[in-house]
Amino acid sequence: MSQSQPLRIEDPNLWSFGTARTQNSKLWFVNNKNLEQHCLAYLAKYQEKYGVEIYAKVFQGNHFHLVSRFPGCNRSLFYRDYNARMAEGVRRHVATFEGGTLFERRYSEQALPSNEDLEEYFFYCALQPVSSGLCERIGDYPGYNSFDDAVSARKRKFNLIDWASYNEAKRNNQNPKKKDYIKTYYLKFTRLPGYMSMTPFFRQS
Repeated sequence: MSQSQPLRIEDPNLWSFGTARTQNSKLWFVNNKNLEQHCLAYLAKYQEKYGVEIYAKVFQGNHFHLVSRFPGCNRSLFYRDYNARMAEGVRRHVATFEGGTLFERRYSEQALPSNEDLEEYFFYCALQPVSSGLCERIGDYPGYNSFDDAVSARKRKFNLIDWASYNEAKRNNQNPKKKDYIKTYYLKFTRLPGYMSMTPFFRQS
């Protein structure tokens, strides 16, 4: 018996390398800071909601990579919500987007069973822009690459409106103010095993 989708097993002890690619490899994630901030903000939100450990994240023009671990065995729920918000962001912030489905299929996922595998894919993400020929140095890449945030233990702060609570208040005729429904999230990266005691590195500006 054949199956239309690859078998995905949730294991709280395994790291995960996930990828999602756009329909027809369209380059929607290029030179768009508003879209980038939208996607990072919701990454922070769902990291908190689902208790995800995130090690690496990189946007390429037509796909993204994410190295993570899901102690709550909720990877499919995380990707369902996060990819939906990414699609929402493209519709909102990319004027030339034709509409329809953003990603060509469900996310692809590869289990990373060892520390060596985790380290390999961490640096695979970090060096993607260089290996793809988009820049000569990681720091020259104009899109988001988590390498600096990860090695410097930097937390990025994002504010998002809790639209569900806001709209519920509107339905109850409470005349709500959006500023009262802002929630703050922090995107943070987990250090690699074996690097936990390493002094955070800060790039010179």
